[in-house]
Amino acid sequence: MAVPLFAQQQLNPKDYEYSSREWKRIVRESPDAFFKTEEAKRIADNVLAYQRETGGWPKNLPIHRPLGDELDVVLSDKKKRNDSTTDNDATILEMTYLARLYKQQPEERYKKAFLQGVEFLLSGQYDNGGWPQFWPENHGYQVQITYNDNAMVQTLTVIRNLRNGVAPFDSLVDNAMKARLTKAFDKGIECYTQHTNYCKRRTNCMVPATRLQDFKAYFSPCIRIGFFLFGRKCFFGASVDGTSQSRQTD
Repeated sequence: MAVPLFAQQQLNPKDYEYSSREWKRIVRESPDAFFKTEEAKRIADNVLAYQRETGGWPKNLPIHRPLGDELDVVLSDKKKRNDSTTDNDATILEMTYLARLYKQQPEERYKKAFLQGVEFLLSGQYDNGGWPQFWPENHGYQVQITYNDNAMVQTLTVIRNLRNGVAPFDSLVDNAMKARLTKAFDKGIECYTQHTNYCKRRTNCMVPATRLQDFKAYFSPCIRIGFFLFGRKCFFGASVDGTSQSRQTD
């Protein structure tokens, strides 16, 4: 197995473990100096190639893997509208990579792609403050507000950090965008807070949450969807109309 990028002395490794897990480590744990290298720019070309016209990215991809002859196939998928998501860290990872790269190599194409990602995040928010798992096109459970895999918490964290100018997101948006981000963040927190207040855990029973008319939920004891936000936990997925949907995940 190749040594992870961040553990190597050289900043231009010729091989990696080509997995989505390794991609996460590259984004989150590479030193700032790495983002000054040609290797970082090579990976950025892949990030831009995989970005959909929606502004988002598909999930579970080792984006750092050299594309070679696959580039044409990847580019032909850019018009897809049904695989952009924040599930499994998708889109958030790619936006974070571009933000870190832009601080070291401020090329306009990186900022442009990042801002398209911001627009993707804002475009997916429901009126009640939540986000589906996939958008703009989705079906089945994909329309439900997605708390599992930290999908919503990471979306809110990026929005908050952009609004507050927290590095590496401190030089990418103007005041007008910050106002939009503030509104989206507040709606997201309100959605989360309402769901958390009526999230219940019971054993050997299905307990209806009837304290709000629009919460027609049943909370199953088998729920294992963990969602952590600023010190608070919630254990369910919620649909667009606020109805909570219990489902077991591994």
